Amino acid sequence: MKNVRMYPNKRPRIMAAIHKYVAIHDGYSPSVRDLMELTGTTSSSLIVHHLRVLEQQGRVKRYPGLARSIRILEKTSVKK
Repeated sequence: MKNVRMYPNKRPRIMAAIHKYVAIHDGYSPSVRDLMELTGTTSSSLIVHHLRVLEQQGRVKRYPGLARSIRILEKTSVKK
């Protein structure tokens, strides 16, 4: 695996996409494919990598084996 600093500028975009999606969809979290579309990323493994890093940073929580299980741990308000 490449260095964890791989594409660090994507993480703020991914976090913003998660916040926006949750706000618009009444609390439902986005899927990896939703995040791919929202961030213009073509690789699902890249999204998963960034989600792992965000989880290690304590910014999100994911539950293995459950779809749409991204939970935001940081406090930020997003307009719909």
